[in-house]
Amino acid sequence: MTETDLGDVFVAGERVELSSDIDGAAHLAGRRVTIDAAVGGDAYAFGQDVRLAGPVTGAATLGGYDVTVDAAVTGNLRAAGRHVTVAAPVSGAALIFAQNLRIDAPIAGDAVIGAERISFGPEGRIDGAVTLYADDDAVAALTGDRVDPARVDRRGRAPHEMRERLGVDWGEAIVGVVVATLVLALLAALVKALAPRGVERLGAVAAAAPWRALWMGFLALSTLIGAAFVLALTLIGLLAAPVLFVAAGLLAILGYVIGVYLLGTLAWSRFGGLEADSLGEYALVALIGAVLATLVGLVPFLGWLTLLALALVGIGALAIAALRPTFGD
Repeated sequence: MTETDLGDVFVAGERVELSSDIDGAAHLAGRRVTIDAAVGGDAYAFGQDVRLAGPVTGAATLGGYDVTVDAAVTGNLRAAGRHVTVAAPVSGAALIFAQNLRIDAPIAGDAVIGAERISFGPEGRIDGAVTLYADDDAVAALTGDRVDPARVDRRGRAPHEMRERLGVDWGEAIVGVVVATLVLALLAALVKALAPRGVERLGAVAAAAPWRALWMGFLALSTLIGAAFVLALTLIGLLAAPVLFVAAGLLAILGYVIGVYLLGTLAWSRFGGLEADSLGEYALVALIGAVLATLVGLVPFLGWLTLLALALVGIGALAIAALRPTFGD
């Protein structure tokens, strides 16, 4: 980006370089992102290698594998990466999470830091209070000439609330699974009650050609998500892209709910049950499908793939019933 007299800038690509000063905010994303010019507003940069080499008047939010701050940040700094280097002054506060963190310039405000290893260069120091999530090796780097020991709040490797949740509360977990299963059954029964004939037709479509339904579900969901990305690339369609993402999410949920009911119908028929024709039977069939889906979901990896296929079958049945593709027949 070399144009002049620009306000806000939005750039995405394999390699992105901002080489002319801008008055507004910079929004940059790519594999390698470099900011070589002054940014009058906030700077947002995400990629594999991110280098801030131009001063930022506002706040800087940076994320990547290697993140380097080589120019002054007047506002706050937020940075996350495997390797993060702060080699230029930060006038505001800093929020930094990294595996390896090197501070070689002063940070004037408070800092929240999470890191496995911390090192300081000759000019590196933190003038404000420090909230630290780190091991003893990292803590050893925070000597008195770098950080005031009285202003260091050691929290361990993870926030207290996060550490508490690392343990498994089996009672809470079981209740959560039961509630989720009941909600899923309720949604499936509701869909059947609202459109009984439609669900019967979808079941017939899926039973007649399950692989075709699976493929059509994959195609329909991919089309919506892909269309959202293509619209976003046109810039003009940026406003429409979120609508398509939401539509894809709703379609996935609806397809999954329909798939769960069809699974319950299959199990119901295998046990000799007749076609459900009352609200109570709808609920029972939906509950059977929800329980089976929940049990399948507990299987590591394969369970997730099975539930994904179930959702795609439901979406595909919807697409076939609505669009009536001929597939060359």
